[in-house]
Amino acid sequence: MHVVFSQTPQERELEAQRMLDIEMEEFDAKMQVPIDENDPMVKMALAFPLHMEWVEYDGDTWVSQFNWEESEHTGKPMVDLSICMTRAVNQCIVLTVPYEKEKFKKISVGKK
Repeated sequence: MHVVFSQTPQERELEAQRMLDIEMEEFDAKMQVPIDENDPMVKMALAFPLHMEWVEYDGDTWVSQFNWEESEHTGKPMVDLSICMTRAVNQCIVLTVPYEKEKFKKISVGKK
């Protein structure tokens, strides 16, 4: 079976890039959500002191991040804890705990 292309390889590449650009524009348009700074959840998230960083919690070292869904559900700040930065980025969460300032301490990992 022979496939006949009416376009040159360069034309096919340009067409593929054009289609990708259109898809990215549509994706960007869908992702633009206005932020209501008067929303209590937005205020909580903006005031939250920890944002994907190394912390000491309950005597152990963790990567912490704000958990929007659980915070919204409970009405108080909730923190997801992961064992390393890569797992935190990939949403491999070990624990979700309420944020209590006295239980969390920001730390520097790997710096002397």
